[in-house]
Amino acid sequence: MSQNNNDLPLQKLSINELFFGESRTYEIPIYQRNYAWGKDEIETLVQDVYDSFTKNKESIYYIGTLVTFRKDNNLFEVIDGQQRLTTIYLILKALNEKPKSKLTYKARTKSDKTLNALPDFKDIEEQDKDKGIVNGFNWAKNALKDKTDFKDYFLNKVHIIHYQVPRDIDLNHYFEVMNSRGEQLEKHEIVKARLMGQLDNGNDDARMIFNKIWEACSRMSTYVQRNLSEVFNDKPEKFELRDFDSLKIENNEQLGSKSIEEILSEANLKTLKKEEEKSDTFQPIIDFPNFLLIVLKITRMLDENDPKPSVTLDDKELLSEFDKADFDADKVKNFAFNLLKARFFLDNYIVHHSNEDDIYGNNPWKLQVLTKKDKEKTPENLCSGDEALQEKLIHLLSMFEVSYSAKQRKNYLFYCLYWLMKNDCVCDKDKYAEFIENLADRYFYGVYLDNGGSNIPLPGSFDEKILKGKDFSEVNISKSKTDFKEIYGDGSTISSGIPLFVFNYLDYKIWKLYAEQLKGNESEKGDSKRRPFFEQLGCSDFGLDIFQKFYFSRTRRSLEHYFPQANVGQPGQPTVEQINCFGNFAMIGAEANSSGSNWDPKTKIQHYKKDGTGKISKISVASLKFWIMMQMCEDNEDKPNKSGHEWEWYEIQEHQRKMLVILGLTEDKAVC
Repeated sequence: MSQNNNDLPLQKLSINELFFGESRTYEIPIYQRNYAWGKDEIETLVQDVYDSFTKNKESIYYIGTLVTFRKDNNLFEVIDGQQRLTTIYLILKALNEKPKSKLTYKARTKSDKTLNALPDFKDIEEQDKDKGIVNGFNWAKNALKDKTDFKDYFLNKVHIIHYQVPRDIDLNHYFEVMNSRGEQLEKHEIVKARLMGQLDNGNDDARMIFNKIWEACSRMSTYVQRNLSEVFNDKPEKFELRDFDSLKIENNEQLGSKSIEEILSEANLKTLKKEEEKSDTFQPIIDFPNFLLIVLKITRMLDENDPKPSVTLDDKELLSEFDKADFDADKVKNFAFNLLKARFFLDNYIVHHSNEDDIYGNNPWKLQVLTKKDKEKTPENLCSGDEALQEKLIHLLSMFEVSYSAKQRKNYLFYCLYWLMKNDCVCDKDKYAEFIENLADRYFYGVYLDNGGSNIPLPGSFDEKILKGKDFSEVNISKSKTDFKEIYGDGSTISSGIPLFVFNYLDYKIWKLYAEQLKGNESEKGDSKRRPFFEQLGCSDFGLDIFQKFYFSRTRRSLEHYFPQANVGQPGQPTVEQINCFGNFAMIGAEANSSGSNWDPKTKIQHYKKDGTGKISKISVASLKFWIMMQMCEDNEDKPNKSGHEWEWYEIQEHQRKMLVILGLTEDKAVC
C-alpha cells in the first residue's frame, strides 16, 4: 500500500532505523508513568514476533505506534508509546546490541542510571536500581532464550509507526484526546488513514463517503442501517446499492488530509456515541479489525484479476495484510462498498447475541433483519413466517459461533459472508440454510475426518477443504467408522483430543432428528410414537422439554468425563484409555464442570438431572449428548444383574456407536 507522506504525518520505521539510523535521543517526560510492563506482556510480545518470524521470515511485523514531539533536531519527547519503546530497548540490550540512539527518562535519575547500567548492572548500587526496568530486562532475556536466531528479523522486519506531532499543534488538546482514550492509536485507524490517503485530495465527496461508511461499520453493536440511516432510510431490510459511486450521502463535513489527532478525536466521539445508543444493541461476534480482514479477503476473492489470495484472519497481521493488497483509489472505493455490504449481511443474516445472559428456556441468539414499519425501524426474524427455518438457521450459525468463539480466524464467518456476497442473497433463505448445513458437513467430513490422520486442522486446511479455487467444493461424506477411530480413538488407546466442533456438530444432528421426527408432537412421555426416536439415541424417553428449549449456549466451554478420571483403577471399572474416548465425553458448562468433574456417574445424575434446587443451571449441562448419557445411566437402575457400576465400558462403547450412527459413520448394530 503506497502512502503520501505529504498528506499523512506517518513514518514507518524498522527497529534498526529507529535505534541505529541517525543518532537520536528519545526522552520520556516526567508526566509519563514509570516503566510498568510485566512478565506476561513482555513474553507475549517476544513470542508474537517470533511466531511471525518462524511463519515467514520476509513478513513485516507491526509492533505498534510511537507518538513524539520534536523538541530539538535530534531530541524527541515521547508522548505516547513509551512502555513499548522501553521494552524494545530492553530487548535490544538483551540481544547484546548497542543502540546508536539513546533512551532517557527526564528527571528520573534512578531510571536513567538503570538504563545506562544495562546489560550487567555492574556500575550501579542496589538502591539506585529501577526495579521495573531490571525485572523487564530479565524477563526479556528469559523470553529470548533459544530465540537469538531471529535477531536480524527483529531489527529489520519489525516495524513501528512513528507519528511526529506538528510543532504548531495544541499539545494540551492533544493530551486531552490521548488521556480520554487511554490507549495507543489502533491499527485499524492507521489502515483508515492510509486508505483515505489513496483517494484524490480534490475529491472531497469520495473521502467523505468513505469516512461515513468506515465510521458506520466500525460501530459493531448496532445495526449498520441505523449507523448510516440516510442510505437505508426507506428500505432498511434491502441492500439495493450497486457500487461505491451509487451511494448518495449528503456532504455535511469538510475532509482534507486527516491527521492522526483528528482520527483520534473522531474515535473518541464514536466511543461516546456507543454509550449513548442503547436501543437495538447486541453483543457482536467479531471486532472491527478482524471484520476488516474478512472483508479484505472477500474483496480479493471477488476480484477477477486477483489470484486466489491467502489472507491471515488475525488482527495481529492487519497492517501487513493491507500492505500486501496494494490499494489504489478504485480499489479503496470497491473495498469500502464491500465493507458496507458485508456489514449489512453480518448484522441481518448472521446470528448475534442479545444483551441477555444465557438462561434455560430463553435463547439469546438472534437472527433478525432491521425493517421499517409505521415509520419506525424494528428488528424482525429473518425467516418471518417460517419458524422451523428460522430455528434451523439459528442453531446452525450459533453452533459454529460457540465452536469458534475467538474474534480471530473466524473462517466460518468468512465463508458465510463470502457466499452471501457472491450469490447476492437477500431473499432465498432456504438456499442459505442449505449452504450453511453443507458447510457444517464440509467441516466435519472434510476438515475433521480427512486431515491426514491429525486431530488438529493443519494450517490452511479450512480453505483447502472448503474451497476449490474461488468456488465452494463438494461435500465428501464417504467416511467410515474407521476414519473416526484412527483419528479420535475407540478406547483402546488414550484419545489425542477431540475438537469441540465435533461435539457441537453431533448435538446439532441430534436436535435435527428431534425437529424432523417429534417437533410439535403432543404425545405424552412414554408414548409409542416417541419410542423410535429415543431408541435411536440409545436411552429411554426423558421428555422433550430439553430438546424444545435447547440452544448452543456460550457456557459450553469444556469437555467432561462422564466416568471421572478420579475413579480410574478401581476393580471392574473402565481404564484410563477407555474413559478417554468419544463415548465418555460431553460438552458441559463451566459452572457444572467446576462443580462435579470428579463426581461418579450416579452422583452427576442426582445433581444435574434430578436436583430441584436450581443451584446448577440446566444451561450448564445443555449438551444433548450429556443428557443421553445421564439417561442411559439412570436406565441401568432398572436392569437386573448389574454389578453396581452405573457406567461400564460396554455402555461407553454402545453410546459411542449410537452417536456414530447419528453422525452417519457406522451402521446400527448393537455392541455385544
